[in-house]
Amino acid sequence: MAAKVAVPPTCGSLARCRVSAAPASRARPVARRAVRAAAAQMDRGASGMDVEGNRPTSPRAWRIMSRTLKAANLQFVSVDKVASMSKGGGTIIDVRPPADYEAGHIPGSVSVPLYQPISGWSVRQIWRRAGFAFFGVFNGTEPNPNFVKDVQEVLSNSKGAAVLVCSQGGTLQETAASVDGKQTRSLMAAYEISLLGKLKQVSVLEGGFAAWAKAGKEIEE
Repeated sequence: MAAKVAVPPTCGSLARCRVSAAPASRARPVARRAVRAAAAQMDRGASGMDVEGNRPTSPRAWRIMSRTLKAANLQFVSVDKVASMSKGGGTIIDVRPPADYEAGHIPGSVSVPLYQPISGWSVRQIWRRAGFAFFGVFNGTEPNPNFVKDVQEVLSNSKGAAVLVCSQGGTLQETAASVDGKQTRSLMAAYEISLLGKLKQVSVLEGGFAAWAKAGKEIEE
């Protein structure tokens, strides 16, 4: 007597198979949207980094920032100008994360990070960590809740103009990607400073720290 061979159950029809498989195929996009929504909410936390109700890194928020800075005629300064400020004791504000500043910075600059490493384990911070980790980023950051207070103190003690430094500098001129220019942390910081009514006191290093390093200028560690 021939042995019976077990046959795996089938869906019964191709349509039924597709229906049963669909939820799994949609799971990742749904999860991504959930994580993005959570990250958006985290950026609107107690730090005050909120642009007229919009997440600061959203296109709508950047449009508001860019137009505000353009209207205020924010100035960009060259590497050579900042080099003169560095030698002359001018105020240079580095808004990059602390680890970047410690790895190398413009001599005489002061660290006032716009964003900082995620610290603590509140529900908000756990969600933010999860959001970064979902996209393979394990050194995520969060808005620095002390930025406004710290930068205001630096500007109050400044004897003259101050310059903001981030990694790339950014631009308010139209680019291939956006009519509003390229958003960077120095421009986001400039917007925050504009809300303090002190934007005329600051400018931005054109090309950021990358331009400084490329020009072969002195780097302090």
